[in-house]
Amino acid sequence: MERVRPVAGRALALCLGIFTLLNLAGEALRPGFDATELWLDLRPLPRPAGWGLLLLSGAALLAHGFGWRSKVSAVPVGLLAVVAAANTSQFYLLLGRGLPAGCPVPFSALVLGGLAFLLWDILHPSDGTTHWAWLLGGAAVLTFLFPLFQILCFGNTDYRRPADVAVVLGAKVYPDGTLSDALGDRMSTACELWRQGLAPRLLLSGGAEEVKGMRAFALAQGIPPESLLLDPAGLTTEATVENSLPSLPGRVLVVSHFYHLPRIKMAYRRFGREVWTVPSPQRRKLTALPWFLLRECAALWSYYLRPLSQG
Repeated sequence: MERVRPVAGRALALCLGIFTLLNLAGEALRPGFDATELWLDLRPLPRPAGWGLLLLSGAALLAHGFGWRSKVSAVPVGLLAVVAAANTSQFYLLLGRGLPAGCPVPFSALVLGGLAFLLWDILHPSDGTTHWAWLLGGAAVLTFLFPLFQILCFGNTDYRRPADVAVVLGAKVYPDGTLSDALGDRMSTACELWRQGLAPRLLLSGGAEEVKGMRAFALAQGIPPESLLLDPAGLTTEATVENSLPSLPGRVLVVSHFYHLPRIKMAYRRFGREVWTVPSPQRRKLTALPWFLLRECAALWSYYLRPLSQG
């Protein structure tokens, strides 16, 4: 354990430190883009206080990751842990009130566990030495696990509530107009939201053939034409987000598969819009799910970093 702890502690500190400072840089370059919200909800704090806490904790984590050890670092890291504990408590309060959560452990609980481990590592430094190859290897593993656990925890939680519109993202449609299982799952969930009175309008977004098939499915389910908004130019997630913005007054639900939802939420947040995500249940096991998860892990990091390149 004493051989593992120096590597794990410093690698985790490096990852969280770099990630925290990247969030700050992204928000500075693109006001309203708050990627921090997907792993730590600081909104109860005044914005200057939240920024200050992230700046201090990011610097402290980086210092620990690079081996510049000081017990003073425990103060901002401990404050982050308090926020993570509050986020975790809020999740379980909502769970007790009936929040449908496919994963009973919120991502904030994993963040809390990581920060608690770092606090122990800061206050009880190990005498072991850390080879940079092991440190970089550990950081690489954590860089992959971070978005993966975010997808598994956040993506599987159903945040449905009364809204003005539900956006449904397209997927494959066969040449005869039949919806693929994935798209059928999404449309079934959207129609359920309409029947429950949670979304009086459905915005169907995808390619032209996808939207045509989605509309036909909705009509066959008894959804009236006047409740359907069509976006036949939603060929990508970003296109759907940009095209849908003018049609989204008030509260918005977004329907897709769980692995897709964190990236969708982040895309809307980049335009300053808040949405609530609803994962569609899978009637059949997706054989390509491992590939989808790998793709989304890479895509999430791309979305995190894009504000830095676009300014």
